[in-house]
Amino acid sequence: MALSDPVPESDAFFNPSAIALIGASVSPTRIGGRTLASLLKYGFSGRLYPINPSHDVIQGLQAYARIEDVPEPVDLAIIAIPAAEVLDALRSCIAKGVRAVVIYSSGFAEAGGDGTTMQAAIRSLARKAGIRVLGPNCLGFMSLPSRTICTFGQAPNVGLPAGGGVSIVSQSGAFGTYAYAAGLFRRMPISRWITTGNEADVDFSDCVDWFVRDPETKVIMGYMEGCRDGARLIRALDNARQAAKPVVILKVGRSPAGASAAESHTAALAGDDQIYDSVFRRYGVCRATSLEEFFATGYALLHGLAPNGRRAAVITASGGAGVLIADEASAHGFSLPPVPDDVQRDLKKRVPFAGVRNPIDVTAQVGNDPQLFSQFFSAVAETGHYDAIFCFQGLSGLNREPAERLLRRWTELRGKFPNLPIFISAMARTEVATELEALNIPVFDDPSRMVRAVAAMCDRRKTEIVPRLAPISGPAPWPKLNEVEAAEHLSDAGIPMAPGVIAESAEEAVAAAGKIGFPVVLKILSADIQHKSDVGGVAVGLTSDETVRRAYDNVMSSVKRNLPRVAVDGVLVAPMVAGGIEVIVGARIDPLFGPMVMVGLGGTMVEVLKDVSFCLAPLSLSEARSAVNRLRGARILDGVRGNPAADKEALAEMLVRLGDFAAKHAGSIESVEINPLIVKPEGEGVIGLDALIS
Repeated sequence: MALSDPVPESDAFFNPSAIALIGASVSPTRIGGRTLASLLKYGFSGRLYPINPSHDVIQGLQAYARIEDVPEPVDLAIIAIPAAEVLDALRSCIAKGVRAVVIYSSGFAEAGGDGTTMQAAIRSLARKAGIRVLGPNCLGFMSLPSRTICTFGQAPNVGLPAGGGVSIVSQSGAFGTYAYAAGLFRRMPISRWITTGNEADVDFSDCVDWFVRDPETKVIMGYMEGCRDGARLIRALDNARQAAKPVVILKVGRSPAGASAAESHTAALAGDDQIYDSVFRRYGVCRATSLEEFFATGYALLHGLAPNGRRAAVITASGGAGVLIADEASAHGFSLPPVPDDVQRDLKKRVPFAGVRNPIDVTAQVGNDPQLFSQFFSAVAETGHYDAIFCFQGLSGLNREPAERLLRRWTELRGKFPNLPIFISAMARTEVATELEALNIPVFDDPSRMVRAVAAMCDRRKTEIVPRLAPISGPAPWPKLNEVEAAEHLSDAGIPMAPGVIAESAEEAVAAAGKIGFPVVLKILSADIQHKSDVGGVAVGLTSDETVRRAYDNVMSSVKRNLPRVAVDGVLVAPMVAGGIEVIVGARIDPLFGPMVMVGLGGTMVEVLKDVSFCLAPLSLSEARSAVNRLRGARILDGVRGNPAADKEALAEMLVRLGDFAAKHAGSIESVEINPLIVKPEGEGVIGLDALIS
């Protein structure tokens, strides 16, 4: 099936010819009656079959005792009956040949106990029969183009949008309803709206994949609490990336408290939030952190032209607004290059007291000469120096005369600059904003929200996708490794590790130190000890035979005292590495998304500072560089207070090798940690001082 082809299973939801409503009610206010009432009210063109053995006629339609009694094929069935009756109803749907089912009923996995067992049975029945089931415990869905309004929630009461282009999937029914209403309030043209509930069968990833292939969907928006199948989510997001369909996700569970709440709400695992960030980043997903950002980003993606870079110009008739936009732009990674000198001189001739550097302040003089704004804009745009232009237009979209001038101005300018990303902050009536949107010029009432939305557009760029590596054959899992054994494996993978000599006595340690050269480090060698310093298993800065001899005895006795039953392989004698910057690097095999690579600053302090970033593995060199630069303390690596810049490129190259190692051995290991890794001055490389593979 080509990526652009519609999915037959989604078509049974989005474009059904016949719908059966099991548990249909004569009352349009009851759960079993609301969907039928909405389908009738909003003009569903297909056939409707109420199923209820207690009534012959329901809301003016002939009713049937069982779905098997319906004389024609049924594409979609809605089940709104007590949980204990749902499995029998699902079996009847399967016998009837129904292609898709929505289960409103609650009392399943979210309730625990027997509910969990019943939900597992729903999943099993659906998979065996080859039908798709949405829910249970969901508010249903709406396919607006076909007027398939299959929800008992309040969403239809808010109204139906004119036009379409945006599709929303939500793992929360109530929040999904709120998001739908908020979207309409913000003029979002919604095509499809789905709430997934407990996700016994159809899940968040399925819906994203359906939207990717849906010709009515231009922008995909999702509210996510968690994910049970990382591979499916990755496939869906990758399909969206390949189809160039933007995805905006409001993923909750960022905090431990939020993650716990999400888990109790949906029985979903929220997972490590940074892992989700790395997945979204890899596949070009715009992650929103608030409802405002969620819709502002979706709106900008739907109506705006995406900038190719972050060089921005700010043009305004308000100096204060210009400064506000400039501050926000700078905070979100935009540069504001000054207007070329010759253009500045020309603009000064037009308005001597104008601000012409960047931001460009046309001043209130534009009120006397409305053409000034267009002249200033054209002069700046014609330089070709800017990837995007932010404009503040104040109240000009509210009253008739100024609004008409505004529309004439932007129609003319868009004709002159058809491919230039232009974004406007202004108060504007709906009809005015709609005309500007038709010109691919989004309109924001809040200038800060405008900048944040465009920043999200810029962050959504094509990433270099590194092919997944097939794990090599080997033991699963590997046997426990001590530090020397771990270092040998990493060295074989091209990761520089400090050399060392194993000593099983104080005299052997002294001999090894003499061979290596002072100063040296002594470290306990044991596959069972992860944090050596915590048990007195490390001695540093040893400069003589006597200090080595004494340190050997101290290390061994300290470990025996703290961990008397742990097997010890001896002591590792290694050179003392001076200079450079300590970082921690590692890899883990995430249970949802597979191999990941981590980099952080601080050595042992990383547990306190938590200044780390993650990437999916394997990773490209550009991804590795970005991971390093995302660290809050990345400037330390660039050299501060007279210290030389660190070899960030060698660090990035090492992360790529570590990612390859983790990906190749994903079936045999759980995690890798090199801590500390010393990043030497630029051009001198990196070296790992301690390694752990488990």
